[in-house]
Amino acid sequence: PGATFFLAVAAWRGEALELFDIILFFVLLALCMAVGSGLLWLLTIHVPLALSNRTTVEMYYATDRNPFEAGGVLQNLSQVFGEPGVDWVLPIRPRRPVCDGVMFRSHAAAVAFASQAPPRAPEP
Repeated sequence: PGATFFLAVAAWRGEALELFDIILFFVLLALCMAVGSGLLWLLTIHVPLALSNRTTVEMYYATDRNPFEAGGVLQNLSQVFGEPGVDWVLPIRPRRPVCDGVMFRSHAAAVAFASQAPPRAPEP
């Protein structure tokens, strides 16, 4: 069916497609499909990891406890991509990063810090 379409397009233009053109098209189509399926496979692995704020190394840990869980999907993605914005879909550095990329605040540490009582002033 695909070759018939291209023969129809060639006939519309008043040109005849050669066998080499048709074979080249299908070879390139197969190559594109192979690359696309590889990228889809990578996405199916890495999107859930980004949503849970894990790396591929942490994926194989025996425990389900994640010390870098930021408290929600949006917070996890913010640690990876920076504050939400147009730069999430662009291949650039985050304009508003939430961390330096080396030190990450864990959810447990944030909860513990928030639950601490404010420091008292020294008594005279």
